[in-house]
Amino acid sequence: MQNQYRLGIDAGGTFTDFILADRKGDVRIFKALSTPTRPTEAIRNGLKVIEEETGLSPETIVTNADLCINGTTVGLLNAAKNRFLVRATHGLQRAMLILGPTTLMEPARVADAHREHGAVLDALTARDGERAEARMRAHIEAAQQVRLKSLRQSAATPGPETDPGRQDAGGTHR
Repeated sequence: MQNQYRLGIDAGGTFTDFILADRKGDVRIFKALSTPTRPTEAIRNGLKVIEEETGLSPETIVTNADLCINGTTVGLLNAAKNRFLVRATHGLQRAMLILGPTTLMEPARVADAHREHGAVLDALTARDGERAEARMRAHIEAAQQVRLKSLRQSAATPGPETDPGRQDAGGTHR
């Protein structure tokens, strides 16, 4: 019997992202604040958020999850034991905070990130530091490309502050 859900967890520097998909293809994304020194606390907090919004208990989700990804950015960095990679990634994370929301909001990015994390884990399992670093860099660069594309698209879409013909509720042009 196939399980009902797929659960993806990505613990980043600021937020821990949760992607819950069911067999019908419905996908929901949830966020909890990251707790870098206590990553399991962020996971518990995120499971509580999912429970509050869906009514599904953490036990129901985890015991019925076909795929539970606990490999996280923080965990991968710690496992790599590569100070340069940790510093470079932390610098990129700080820079990316300025750019806005997670790239996991893009539907194709979830599957790509899963594959990329798997490639990093494979390299770490093989104790191949150079390959792990290259795969992590590729993962970060892929996310950055999606983020830049999203930013370009949002900049090209006029909003209330950029649309000179837009009127407020009183009929006044802004």
